[in-house]
Amino acid sequence: TNITYAITGASSSTIITGLPTGVTGALNSGTFTISGSPTITGIFNYIITTTGICTQVSDTGTITITPDATISLTSAVGTNAQTVCINSAIEPITYAIAGGGTGATISSLPTGVTSSYNAGVFIISGTPTTIGTFNYTITTTGTCVQTTANGIITLNDNLFTTALILGRDTLCPEDTTRITINPATGGSGVGYTYNWFDSNNNPVGTGLNIVVRPTISPETYTVVVGDNCSTPTVTQTITVYWFDMPQPSFIAFNTDSCYGFTASFINTTAMTPNINSVLWDFGDGATSPNILTADHYYSFPGCFDVTLTITSLTTSGLVCTLYNTMEDVVCARDYPIADFTMNPQPTDITDPIIQFQNQSLGNVSNYWTITGGYPNSSTDVNPISEFPSDSAGIYDVQLLIENSYHCKDSILKIVKIDGLYLFYIPNSFTPNGDFRNETFKPMGDGIDTEHYLFMIFDRWGEKLFETDNLNEGWDGTYKGNPVESGVYVWKVRAKELYRNVKTEHSGHINLMR
Repeated sequence: TNITYAITGASSSTIITGLPTGVTGALNSGTFTISGSPTITGIFNYIITTTGICTQVSDTGTITITPDATISLTSAVGTNAQTVCINSAIEPITYAIAGGGTGATISSLPTGVTSSYNAGVFIISGTPTTIGTFNYTITTTGTCVQTTANGIITLNDNLFTTALILGRDTLCPEDTTRITINPATGGSGVGYTYNWFDSNNNPVGTGLNIVVRPTISPETYTVVVGDNCSTPTVTQTITVYWFDMPQPSFIAFNTDSCYGFTASFINTTAMTPNINSVLWDFGDGATSPNILTADHYYSFPGCFDVTLTITSLTTSGLVCTLYNTMEDVVCARDYPIADFTMNPQPTDITDPIIQFQNQSLGNVSNYWTITGGYPNSSTDVNPISEFPSDSAGIYDVQLLIENSYHCKDSILKIVKIDGLYLFYIPNSFTPNGDFRNETFKPMGDGIDTEHYLFMIFDRWGEKLFETDNLNEGWDGTYKGNPVESGVYVWKVRAKELYRNVKTEHSGHINLMR
């Protein structure tokens, strides 16, 4: 603002000192004017003095030059161009107000973002709630020339997507279909996630598309879409249906026995006209197309799954197959294996006590039948039995065993009690027709009749008689004629019946008439 002084009296001019650069003084018609635009800041004390031939006067004044306001963005905090997601706060933006600024005003901030000024610092902060891009302007306040600064705050849009079915939306039970989601837009624009869930909120896959196999009808699948920011997730749903199909069911009879039995099955499915075929799988490699009932013979051991499969034609021409499996519904039990040993065996009448050693497999019960022994039956695992000691014999011994499933097996073996080899022969005989001691023959026990030869010789070595019949004796004749009384030589070649031992016996016989 111009400063004016009135100069009167004898003064013809005026001198001024101490003005700031850009400010000057001038005298015109008795008025001294100080004017101009200072180019430096500070406090300037000036002196104005009149000049002339008379006494002069002077005056002083002060001009204070204040700097213009300045704005600077503090580098250690948020930038003046920020983009955030919904529910995210901006990083505080801090401006330093210097110079002649005494504060600042701001325009065009998004809803949820505010500003504050304190001790030369202007701060913008908050969480935007209005989607879009906002160009704000900050303007300083004060007595001198002010300045402005600009910035941008952008709040990202919501997420957006749509779900599709790539395959059928109505399926055969147990079939699969592919469902998909269009790529998402909005949010941060990157880091999109796609998480799929079934009706029970069980996770079933991730990604843009997945293959699903519904377990119920209808089945609703939900995909939750998110990004790598705080943007609220969005969901889309897809519903998949089954064709209305009969559910296979059946009941089974006579399903647990020793193998080599027939099990029976009845189809209890609600039969409808669109059923094409029925197939039974008996679990042992055999099948049957019988519709209502099926019988099957299980010829080897094991527990078997039985499956009933129903094939139907839908109204859309699609062939659907459903099945029902009963696991281990039929159990064909294995048989035990009967076996035993006997000791001693063979033996003879001098040692007729036999120890039986059970060698069976899978047995829980044992039933012994011991013909001729004492005791003649037993349920012991390893019984002992005594056989007759007065005569040789062959005796049947049977072991019948049973396992925990009541399956049985038996085995029959022979106990052999040998006699002793006994041989004796008289030293004379009297073939005189009195019917007493008329023939001469060896006698004994344990002689093998298949390997026997009895011979008679005279003193000169001529053979008078020969037989291989143990029961035939010499009647004292030769070629039908009686021989004379005297001493004759006999020889016997024999084999023991119970051992592979051959023997020869010889001696003399006195024939007396």
